[in-house]
Amino acid sequence: MSIFEIKSEIQHYAWGKLNGISDILGQSGSGSPEAELWMGAHPKSPSLLIPCEENQPQNLQELLQAQPHLLGHHSSLPFLFKVLASAAPLSLQAHPNRAQAAEGFQRENDAGLALLAISRN
Repeated sequence: MSIFEIKSEIQHYAWGKLNGISDILGQSGSGSPEAELWMGAHPKSPSLLIPCEENQPQNLQELLQAQPHLLGHHSSLPFLFKVLASAAPLSLQAHPNRAQAAEGFQRENDAGLALLAISRN
């Protein structure tokens, strides 16, 4: 087994805290709102694996595509880890998978909840 340093990109959104992620990482700030640090294989911003040796960094998404056995029974990395730094309170988000979403939608329809009901998930 190898150990790698991971390098991930900061996502800049208006709700982010000025230099928020840079401060967490102990790095120089960008001077702009820094909202999220994504760690994973998301196509928009995959993390880079920095090997202990002097090899070139490797894109995590490309590594997993080239070596699918590393994912076990999954077809892709089943999560995206995020570190958030917000300048103001945010609502909590939890995203179901497709089957969970379909089941929950049907359950709420069967219960008679209106599509725009505030109590709907």
